Amino acid sequence: MLAGGRGKNRVLIITVNFDGAYLWHRAIGSYGYHIRMENNGQIREFKDGGLVPSNIEDITHNVSEYYGLREAMLFLCSKLPEIMEGTIITIKGDSNLVIQQINGRWRANAKMKPLRDECLRLEALLREKEVMLEYVWVNREQNVVADRLSKRALDGRV
Repeated sequence: MLAGGRGKNRVLIITVNFDGAYLWHRAIGSYGYHIRMENNGQIREFKDGGLVPSNIEDITHNVSEYYGLREAMLFLCSKLPEIMEGTIITIKGDSNLVIQQINGRWRANAKMKPLRDECLRLEALLREKEVMLEYVWVNREQNVVADRLSKRALDGRV
């Protein structure tokens, strides 16, 4: 039985992959994320993607990547009642810039700082549940589902 005696719907391991895409000639950005929640061998998966809001000034590929992380974290926060103390959350992305900035190893410039800070605020909400959370850079080949979702969003297929 899991902590709190209500283990049936509690999540022990969460893996998140996020990605962003950008069409410079149309100045359109998109994102995708894939979340896998595992509890005692039972697996649930959630996939989504969308466009970066068009009112965002100066959309870039990095902005799109941050939106993928942001939207995935918003989804996780919507699942807070299912997340128990000790849950392991691994967030993976193929943007070295985003991973390094969110880990505090690199400084964020004026454009990235608000996006980074919003993701850190969402992280703080998750950490209130005393989860173990880490951000990991992965190569593109290990991020194919999120990559595909971000590209589908550009085509309007998500």
